[in-house]
Amino acid sequence: MQALNRLGALDVLEKYLGYLRNIVDSAKGQVQPLYSVMGESELDETTAAYLAGYRSMGPVRRGNAAYLRVQHDAYGQIVLPTAQGFLDHRLLRMADERDFENWSKWAKLLENAQPARCRIVGIPYPTGSAHLFSGDELGCCDRLANVAAHIGKPDRAAFWRNGRIASIS
Repeated sequence: MQALNRLGALDVLEKYLGYLRNIVDSAKGQVQPLYSVMGESELDETTAAYLAGYRSMGPVRRGNAAYLRVQHDAYGQIVLPTAQGFLDHRLLRMADERDFENWSKWAKLLENAQPARCRIVGIPYPTGSAHLFSGDELGCCDRLANVAAHIGKPDRAAFWRNGRIASIS
């Protein structure tokens, strides 16, 4: 996002935000850690036996079964860039109330994952425990609060500023 913004590539930035909107709008219960470039959600792993692979080291694989994993840091990877869609007045298609409502629906999933605080859970360690990244945690809550304040939802802004996420009733 920063690179596209600094380059002034607003058309590419808007397409990327549209891609993220489509992912959020079509998420069925949770956001996956992985999607195809076309936004496809099912990325079953297959082998392309007809391709030799890099330096004939095959096999060449298509897809990635990682899309089946639950990885809560995927939410932070959407919250942080999507906030720009609400705040950047240079965009032709700024995010609106409908986008906020869709955004807020899956914010409830974060609440269910960590009810006391806005936490983005990182990649699980081999033991199955999760490592919490305070930068993601603070960044997520900060962006949610900034957007809520920007679009005139002071109660949601105050809630997220306190480091918590809750569903929008």
